[in-house]
Amino acid sequence: MAGRERRGRAIVVAALGALLTGALVWPAAAAADVAELVPDGAPSLVTVEPAQGGGFRYLVDGQPSVFIGVGYNPIYRYLPDGERESNYRRDFAMLRDAGVNIITGWDEDKGYEQDAFDELTLTVADQHGLGVVMPMYLPPEGDYENPALVDALLDSARERIEQFKDFHAVRMWGLGNEVLWEMPPEQHPAFIRAYLQLADLFHELDPNHPVVYREAEDRFVPEIVQALRDTGDMRPWLLYGTNIYNHDVRPILSHWPEYGLDRPLIVSEFGTQGDTPDQRAQGYLAMWRSIRCYPYVLGGAPYAWTTAGPEPTDKIWGLMDAQSRPVDGTFGLLSAAWRADTVDGASGCQPAAQPEFVPPSSPLPQPRAPAPRPTVGVALSLSVGSAGQAKPSVATLPSPTAGPQSQKPASSSPAAHPPARPRPSPVGTPPPICRVNHSLRVCRH
Repeated sequence: MAGRERRGRAIVVAALGALLTGALVWPAAAAADVAELVPDGAPSLVTVEPAQGGGFRYLVDGQPSVFIGVGYNPIYRYLPDGERESNYRRDFAMLRDAGVNIITGWDEDKGYEQDAFDELTLTVADQHGLGVVMPMYLPPEGDYENPALVDALLDSARERIEQFKDFHAVRMWGLGNEVLWEMPPEQHPAFIRAYLQLADLFHELDPNHPVVYREAEDRFVPEIVQALRDTGDMRPWLLYGTNIYNHDVRPILSHWPEYGLDRPLIVSEFGTQGDTPDQRAQGYLAMWRSIRCYPYVLGGAPYAWTTAGPEPTDKIWGLMDAQSRPVDGTFGLLSAAWRADTVDGASGCQPAAQPEFVPPSSPLPQPRAPAPRPTVGVALSLSVGSAGQAKPSVATLPSPTAGPQSQKPASSSPAAHPPARPRPSPVGTPPPICRVNHSLRVCRH
């Protein structure tokens, strides 16, 4: 899209923000492109198919693979292009050599700004043989009954798809993360309806790459299954990622076939605190080995790469420090297991025979409240992505008279489990005047 067209689109979407909120905040001037990068060669083709003997296979360009990922959470977006590229090359070489073949991430999550997943990320990842789950943030505070909000999301999704779909490193579209967990239950039906509209758009414009919804464990799967059945289209290309923390993964994974979705599962985040560095390392390894025991589980991605991520609890979950040096033996144990893995690794594996997972004695309290959100006088704005595309701010915040968010429901599986990744409590810190990230700015007035 030409620069003049992008600026014109920015004006249109900014006007939409004014319609939604009664206020208009103009975007800052566009920064220079991070790089004049375009897709080099053909896009990847990613499929899943039933495997002989049961389960599913994950194929990239026709070649069977194991989904060996890492939640990639460093914040390099504000570095000069050369330094950002250098950091990517350092990190991606380490990941490749460890046996990792895909990175997952977020463009905004839990009220924290994440890194930019863009042309530079995709180009350097592909040069190192890594794929990328490309994220798209969906605000849990959004009013998904509002057609204007849904239309803005569809417009943003359309731009994102056209911008990135032909880069070979793209493996999947990570559309939303733990939105239902952060949302009052009465808003779930509207969100799921809007979500399926968005997912259908991704599949229509880019049938080469599946869409994956990532959520806290399996607690909301029954709602998703029912919504799919109600539409009469089960959408087999729409995958599910489960985020599991601080306990044995086997109870959740073993129940997956009972939901009747007839598709594979991904463990999109996993981690454990451990009482000691060695217990933590052994806990991550036990979780990975259990993941590889289920032929319908494509693989998983430990959370997270660095202790220097945007969330305060990244200091607990990170495998590397700010200079990408291992903080303990966890990454070494995982990399040894990854390098020894094969596509038929689940064959003959007995989950009950795997090393016993030892939970931490004092796990973080759960659930943890998200960062404070302003509830009155909100203003929406735009910012401009690395290729100059306008990114609409689409969140509609709760009414100031709304009551507190309902208690999160218990897990739908027979054994109750806590929600996924604990979030830091904001107690003791004043709420910010503005919450800023690369896709929206919400300010009190």
